[in-house]
Amino acid sequence: MNAHVELVQTALGRVASAGSHSLLEHYDEVFTEDFRWKPSLIGSFHAAEYEGRDGLARYLSDFEGSFAEWTARDPSYHAVGSDVVVAHVHMSVRGNESGVPVEQEIGWVLRFDGDRIARGDAFLSWEEADAAAEGHAHA
Repeated sequence: MNAHVELVQTALGRVASAGSHSLLEHYDEVFTEDFRWKPSLIGSFHAAEYEGRDGLARYLSDFEGSFAEWTARDPSYHAVGSDVVVAHVHMSVRGNESGVPVEQEIGWVLRFDGDRIARGDAFLSWEEADAAAEGHAHA
């Protein structure tokens, strides 16, 4: 298995078993110091992009403040080129204020710098994520 794919799979496995804040506990193993995250459900959050450990902590707080429940099911991962991993997940969330459940296919494009993730972008469809990853790989 590709080492980058394995790192993403391990990190998301930790989240599934120990909760999203396990990402902060293992931040230095997984992310570059200046990691940048751009979520797909941007309207629900305060920032368009989150940077570094503090940014990831704010994102997790914003996400958990917006959604009462969430699960990411049936993840699949594939490498695109030498420094990009795409993750496909089935995301289920329930709005904290509205209580409305939402089912969505989410795609994450994770770009590596060396052996750690430097940037992550989320997309509201697998097709968008795949196209973005392919575009980066050929840039």
